[in-house]
Amino acid sequence: MRYLFAVINRIKTLIYLIIIKLCNFSKFNFDGISVISISSIFKISGNGYISIGKNIGIRRWCEISASEYGEINISDRVFMNNGCMLVAHSKIDIGEGTRMGPHVMIFDHDYIYNDADRFEKGEHTTAPIIIGKNCWIGAGAIILKGSKIGNNCTVGAGAVIKGTYADNSLVIQKRNIQIHNIGEKNCYEKNTTYFR
Repeated sequence: MRYLFAVINRIKTLIYLIIIKLCNFSKFNFDGISVISISSIFKISGNGYISIGKNIGIRRWCEISASEYGEINISDRVFMNNGCMLVAHSKIDIGEGTRMGPHVMIFDHDYIYNDADRFEKGEHTTAPIIIGKNCWIGAGAIILKGSKIGNNCTVGAGAVIKGTYADNSLVIQKRNIQIHNIGEKNCYEKNTTYFR
């Protein structure tokens, strides 16, 4: 029975990928059979391009988006857990065998933060992201433009990173938890809904 479900999932994925290919003929390429949830979205606009290898696993509610001149290359045996998001305006390369926990976000661009009209103009600064082979990206990690992560690296859950990391690196972000007494009376007066 388990084997039957695996075959059905691969057939559904193949049909889904063929439909995406037909809608985005030269802008989308896939290289074999994978298991991809049909609730996940592939968006290609402008001259964007997405390529995925074989034996890919993409769970529910993921979004893979190549905008303008963005390019996304996902190598063989990459796994993305629920809710991951990859958005490229430049280039994102993910190496073979890399795995991502849920809700990993990868953005190769950013708004020009010091321009008051930044949202109306829609302009971005961009820099490619390269993630090596056999990496583990922990749940909720955010990888920002210009990051280069070597082979066999681990990025800790919840880390927000930007930079270059050598092969075999453990990249974590330490957080300092601070607890302050705000006084029950003040808290009750300002936030009455929390104490009823």
